[in-house]
Amino acid sequence: MSVRHVYHCVMCGKAFEAIHRRKDPRCSPVCAQKVVKICQQCGTHYIAGDKHGKYCSRSCEDDAKRIVYVCEVCGDTWTVKTRLHASRYSKCSKCYKKEMAARRTRRDNERIKWHPFTCADCGMVLYSKWKRKRCSVCAEKRASLKWKQNRPRWFKCRQCGVITENKKYSMRVCSSCVSKNKKEAARKHKQVRRARLRGVHAVNVSPQDIFKRDGYICQACGVKTRPSWNYNHDLYPSLDHIVPLSKGGAHDWHNLQCLCRRCNSIKGDGALNDQLLLALGPTG
Repeated sequence: MSVRHVYHCVMCGKAFEAIHRRKDPRCSPVCAQKVVKICQQCGTHYIAGDKHGKYCSRSCEDDAKRIVYVCEVCGDTWTVKTRLHASRYSKCSKCYKKEMAARRTRRDNERIKWHPFTCADCGMVLYSKWKRKRCSVCAEKRASLKWKQNRPRWFKCRQCGVITENKKYSMRVCSSCVSKNKKEAARKHKQVRRARLRGVHAVNVSPQDIFKRDGYICQACGVKTRPSWNYNHDLYPSLDHIVPLSKGGAHDWHNLQCLCRRCNSIKGDGALNDQLLLALGPTG
């Protein structure tokens, strides 16, 4: 009967049994391939997986492969992991960037020729890349004066059709129509915001579209409103909600109508009915 001997693996420390005596006991083929080596960077002993290892860790390998360079211009030192493009590392990054910027400037100056010229209007001597007769300030003044001389004196407003003096570049709408459009836009935004604050359905509808749909006729008394009159006049058109916003009415195309200022003030927060229509009566 064979005698089994108990050994401890020199690599992993695991206990195992073997029939034959062993001077260097290894528990498995994996441990048999491992080798105890000395790190060439830090000098410590470590267990290597093969015979070709030189360093105990990746950090030691990186430190061993780092190369110290000295800048030829400023004398600063820095390290590089590999020897690739070693000729480029004769200068640090700051000095290299300065040198490249100087090269680009020198190349641009050689490529571009600056031409001296005297401004025909102000007489100032300047330099330019192109052949010019006037400086930028005088050229701008001359272009503005030329446009003022050649511009159309009068133009027809696209919105109201009134012939107005052309005071600005490429005017197509007169100043009164511009101010009117700004007021209408502000009023439109205010009405939509007021409806959304009450939590009802709101659509971006222009009051002028509602007035044009109803033909500028008051839907309560049937009188033709006057949009060109004063805002406080009784016949000035005003936008009205058929079902008021306070009672859950929506701000949309179907719940809006044209009323004169008098009927809208009488209606208030209520709803139009037959008695109110009879009380108003026809107004001239």
